[in-house]
Amino acid sequence: MVTLEFIRKKNKNKQSFFNTKVAKSTLSQEEYEEGRDVFLRFVKPINEKSLYNYFTECEEIRS
Repeated sequence: MVTLEFIRKKNKNKQSFFNTKVAKSTLSQEEYEEGRDVFLRFVKPINEKSLYNYFTECEEIRS
């Protein structure tokens, strides 16, 4: 977040993407929950294990 603030301060173009503020959420509650479920089921386990071990475990489950 500090880096983004630094870029905003240094950027002279007021129309820049980096200076855009999000006014309201663009996701519905259902979309947010679905994304959260995908993260918890797939992304988090991969981050917590080595990729090799994760895929080995997936192969064992499919067998």
